[in-house]
Amino acid sequence: QEVLASKLRGEVRARGLGGSVRVVAGGGEATAAAAELVAAACAALEAQDVECTRRFPPPLAAYVRGDVDLLLVADVGGQELDMLRGAGDIFNRYEVRAVVIRLRLSSPASPKSDPLSVYEWLVWHGRFVSPTGSRAAALCTVGEVDVSMSRAGDAGLEVVSLPLEPRAPWSERQRAFPAAVLLGGSGPRAPPATCRAGRCCLSLERGQLPNSWAEVDAAALASNLRRLDLMRNGRLQGATGRDAGAVVQSDYRRIGVVLSAAGFGHDAVLAGRLFARLGAGALFVSQPEQALRLRASVPRHLPVVLLNQVADSATFCALVEARVGMAVTSLRWLSTVERWPACGNHVSALTARARLHLAVDTGLGREGLPPRSVAQAALRIAVPRAGSGGSARWLLSGVFTKWCCPEDASAMRAARRTFAMSARIADRARLRGAMTGRRVEELLVHVGGLSSSTIGTKDKRPASPLPIRWMLRVGAGLFGAQTLPGSRGALAWKSALSAVRSLAPGSLLGYCPADTDCDSRRAVSDSGDFSSGSDSAAPRSVAVVPVGFAEFQGSSMRLVRDGAVLEVLNSGASTTVVFLPMGSREVLVGDEVELCDPCMQEMLPIQVPRVLVGDAVLSTSEFCSLSYTTS
Repeated sequence: QEVLASKLRGEVRARGLGGSVRVVAGGGEATAAAAELVAAACAALEAQDVECTRRFPPPLAAYVRGDVDLLLVADVGGQELDMLRGAGDIFNRYEVRAVVIRLRLSSPASPKSDPLSVYEWLVWHGRFVSPTGSRAAALCTVGEVDVSMSRAGDAGLEVVSLPLEPRAPWSERQRAFPAAVLLGGSGPRAPPATCRAGRCCLSLERGQLPNSWAEVDAAALASNLRRLDLMRNGRLQGATGRDAGAVVQSDYRRIGVVLSAAGFGHDAVLAGRLFARLGAGALFVSQPEQALRLRASVPRHLPVVLLNQVADSATFCALVEARVGMAVTSLRWLSTVERWPACGNHVSALTARARLHLAVDTGLGREGLPPRSVAQAALRIAVPRAGSGGSARWLLSGVFTKWCCPEDASAMRAARRTFAMSARIADRARLRGAMTGRRVEELLVHVGGLSSSTIGTKDKRPASPLPIRWMLRVGAGLFGAQTLPGSRGALAWKSALSAVRSLAPGSLLGYCPADTDCDSRRAVSDSGDFSSGSDSAAPRSVAVVPVGFAEFQGSSMRLVRDGAVLEVLNSGASTTVVFLPMGSREVLVGDEVELCDPCMQEMLPIQVPRVLVGDAVLSTSEFCSLSYTTS
């Protein structure tokens, strides 16, 4: 508790944290030890005048929506491996900088506690494991873990697990090759399929495949955009042919695409370039590095807006130079930015103005300026104050909100009145700034939150359409979520068979569990079912897929060529064995399989490379790894 409290106090001082910090304890129920640690953490934060919110959610992933500094697994009664698996989505989508967990020997009281399985799970998620409280080297083999566990005895062995390759600072990451590099169009071309500058690229055109990849269906995304446009304009009813959802070029300038959560699993840069080519009016992101990469990949005139405030002056200046818009959610942040030094001389006079978008809270209660503060913030940005160097470098570029209750008619009427007044106030402030001789731009007014009143339904025109100047900001609905009725999923996760072989009936499958009889393992029967000792004489054909349980937890997959269902027989950390149905035609190494199609975002690990298919202009025949280097 003392170490944790000291660490948190240091983080508050170093990062200048303010507002509210959430401390989360995970698992089915919060243990007494976890409750004490959360109490100590909150006490340390509150001593620094930082509000602390305590949470004990089941499950942990339901409340975590970003990188995790420390995942501490307290005494969970032999459920350590289940706890880690329950947090698997966090490991796949975000960075977990440190895991502290106690490995315990199996016992009748905790039969599920298998320290070697916990160790393997961490290693196969790209982490090293080392005992805490000492300067001992990392545990590199299962044998070393076994020896250390024997020495630790009943108390168990507490270990800390860190990533092998911690995430680089954003200034380095934004210069790296993206996970999916587009070829064609106006963007930069990918390097050849070789290793250059310590980074390796593969070429799909040359038959070079990763263990698995995710195909993003350009036609499905374009169809979703077309459907949204038809619904918003009340033209979906009775539409046939091209207007029924065919992929056509249209005027989507009043539709903004939100690319949060890595483009909802589709890769923000890849999806952003596609929607830019289709004619979307603006692109919205949640991370500075994605904003910078996207800005370099789409036309200069297309607005790219970061929907969050930035926390440091270096990031701020990089976004200013790249002409990326930034959200303003508090007056306090404006005061902080005013004290930052001016951006360097390398920022030209034409791009030295920070493009700021005012966020207005119209009832969501999450973030944004209260309506009573909009006028003060707008004037502070648009009209420079005497002696204020910061505001002279600002440009009021937009105002936006997120609806809280899109299906509540009375709440929506109140929210729309509030936001319409805020937009008028911001526009007047912008014009007042123009009267002082300042250069101004057209104010981008954008709202988020789909509702039947603003876009209608399949059978009903919108009852209360948005004003013509307002841009509709849409995220998950464009990527297949049913917040946009009738939208299509666009993700398919694929791999290729790496081995095909025969297993005699009765062959035992998988590792021998600790403290059990190895002969009790599952075996292959003539029907392909698991049994404990089939005597059938016919051999059974199986195939190996180079994707393990660290990524794939499904019970079956399908052959691409004929849709045959392949039942999962056994999973290892890096491979999965599937059963080939009797009577199927010959299956060969290299045959493609679908692990899911369409895939939900949470089913697909973030490290699986995304490639674009179904678009004649943009393609991803080459991609480069973000994590693998040769040096």
